[in-house]
Amino acid sequence: MTDHDLSFLKSQIDQVVLIETSAGERHLGQILFVFEEGETPDVFYLKVERGPEGGYVQQGSGGFSVLLSEIAAVQPARRAIPPWAERGLCREPTSLLLSKYPQATGVSLIEMDGMQRATK
Repeated sequence: MTDHDLSFLKSQIDQVVLIETSAGERHLGQILFVFEEGETPDVFYLKVERGPEGGYVQQGSGGFSVLLSEIAAVQPARRAIPPWAERGLCREPTSLLLSKYPQATGVSLIEMDGMQRATK
């Protein structure tokens, strides 16, 4: 973990970030606190996943921790986008889609043979 990653992580208390471990695991976590002291500095978080409406839903009832030395990278969680953007195709008009999913501002739509292709 770089100093930049550590600074970013500490600034994201109560926010959702993407944590990538040195073992290659990637998951979303809502940061509770970062503990930098002692022999095992680590971060405590709640595992979350994207919900059906684009928000985040907690997985399980307990918290998790990972040693700071085992974190390869920390990134902002992608802005929640609707399921149609994840799949890339939908059959609804753009205006209807954007009215149903106003949080999809980072997604652009391209008309293709009557279908919409979502690009991120």
